[in-house]
Amino acid sequence: MRVYLNPPLPPIIHSWGKEGGGSVDHIQIGKLNVPTDEEGKLLINYYGPGKTFRHYPISDVVLGKIPPDTFKDKIVLLGFTAAIYQDLHPTSFQPGSYPGVETHATVIANILRQDFLTRPGATLFLDALILLLLGIILGLLLPPTRPVSGALGVLICLVSVTGVAYYAFLVQKIWLNMIFPFIFVILDYVAITSYKYLTEEKKKKAIKHAFQHYVAPAVVDQMLERIDQLHLGGERKQLTALFSDIRGFTGIAEKMPPENLVRFLNEYLSAMTKIILDYEGTVDKYMGDAIMAFYGAPLEQADHAVRACQTAVEMITRLQELWQEWEARGLPPMHIGIGINSGDMSVGNMGSEERFDYTILGDNVNLASRLEGINKQYGTNIVISQFTWALVRDHPFMVRELDSVRVKGKHEPVMIYELIGYGQLDQQTEALLKTFHEGLDAYKNRQWDRAMALFQEALRVNPKDEPSKIYLERCAEYQQNPPLADWDGVFVMKTK
Repeated sequence: MRVYLNPPLPPIIHSWGKEGGGSVDHIQIGKLNVPTDEEGKLLINYYGPGKTFRHYPISDVVLGKIPPDTFKDKIVLLGFTAAIYQDLHPTSFQPGSYPGVETHATVIANILRQDFLTRPGATLFLDALILLLLGIILGLLLPPTRPVSGALGVLICLVSVTGVAYYAFLVQKIWLNMIFPFIFVILDYVAITSYKYLTEEKKKKAIKHAFQHYVAPAVVDQMLERIDQLHLGGERKQLTALFSDIRGFTGIAEKMPPENLVRFLNEYLSAMTKIILDYEGTVDKYMGDAIMAFYGAPLEQADHAVRACQTAVEMITRLQELWQEWEARGLPPMHIGIGINSGDMSVGNMGSEERFDYTILGDNVNLASRLEGINKQYGTNIVISQFTWALVRDHPFMVRELDSVRVKGKHEPVMIYELIGYGQLDQQTEALLKTFHEGLDAYKNRQWDRAMALFQEALRVNPKDEPSKIYLERCAEYQQNPPLADWDGVFVMKTK
C-alpha cells in the first residue's frame, strides 16, 4: 500500500496512548490515520459478503485471459478462496466462508477510504450510561407489573438498545457493545420476576392460610388475584354484620347425649355456614351455638347489606327444611334469631403476634348483636336496623317496622324492622302488615283504643303474631298509666 501511494509514504508511525505502558492509541501512515485499540488492533468495516471485491482466478491471469491493463494502478492481493485451503473465516455478513484474502482487501479499503469502525474511549462511558439507564428503567418498571407486561417492557428496552447501537453503527461508524446490555436486561428481568414470584407466592400462601376458614374458596381466589386491594393491618369501612343464635339451646343440650349434641350442632352450623359462604360473607367466629359473620371485607362488596339480608332469609328457609329431617330422626326442632346492622366498623387482623383473628369491632357491631337478642322480645326471627333497611329498601325484601328502641349501651334510638322474606307478599301476610302498620301509627299518636282494635284485628289474621300481642299489652299499660308528655314512642331495652 505504501508503494501504491505516490509518492511513497514515510515509515509507519505508532502513536502511544497518553497513559503509556505500551498501549497504542492509533497508527499513522503518512497522512492516513488508522484508529486502533490499545493493542493496536483495528475494527474492520466489512462492506458485504464474499466477492464484494473483484475476484480473478490465477489460471486466467497466467493464461492471458485477463487484459493486462485490468490491474493497472490497482492493489492486487493473491490468496486462496477455495474451501480446501481453509482460509475462510466468519464475518458479520458471511459466517464461516469469508476468504481471508478479502479480509485484507477490506482493511486496505478501510485505510485508503478512511472508512473505519471506531470505538472511542467515550464509548465506555456510554456503555456504562446505557446500563445505568436500563437499571433505573427496569427497577421502576418491573416490580409493579405482571410478568407479561414486564416482558413487553423488556422487549421495548432491547429494541431501544438495538436502535441506538444500529444508529451508531450505520451513521456514526461507532461500535457499541450490545452483549452486556442484552445480558443485563434479560438477567434483570429473570431476577426481578423470580423474586416477585417467590415473594408473591409466599404472600398468597399466607393469605390463603389466613382466610380459607373465613371466606368461600371463590372469594379467596379473588383475593389472590387482587392482593393490592387487601389491607390486612386494620381499617375502618362500611360493612354489614350478622349475628345468629339458637333459641333455647340450653334446654336442647340438656336433653341430648354430648356426642349427639356435637353432631347435631355441627350439622346445623355447617348448613348455616354454607349459606354465608355462598353469599361470599366472612365467617368471623363461632361462639358456641352462635355465628358471627360480616360482609364487605376483605374484598369490597357494594351490596354487602343485600347479601347479609339474603343470607338471613335463606338461613330461615334452610332451617325449616332441616326441621323435617330432624323430626324423622327424632330430633327436636329449633328456632334461631338473626340480627343485622350496617355501618362503619373497624376490620382487620386483631390479637397478639402469636394468635390473631380477622374480625370486626365497633358500636355498629355491638348493635347487630343487640338486634339478634331483640328477636326474643318480639318473637321474630330476623331483625334489621334502619341503617341496613336504608341500603336494601330498593330490593324486594318483605319487612315491617317493629319499633323505635334504645338498646342497652346506646343513647340514640334506632328504628328496627322485621325481615320477613324476599319477593312478593302473600295475601295473608300483606293483610297482616297493613293492619299492623295502621295500629303502629295509632300507637305512636297515643290512640290507645284504636291501636288495640287494629292489633286485635291483626291477631285475627295471624293469632301467633307476637309483635301484635306485645303492642296490645303496651296499649293496655299506657291506658292505665299514660306516658309523659315528652314521650317519643321509643322503647328502652333493659336487657341485651
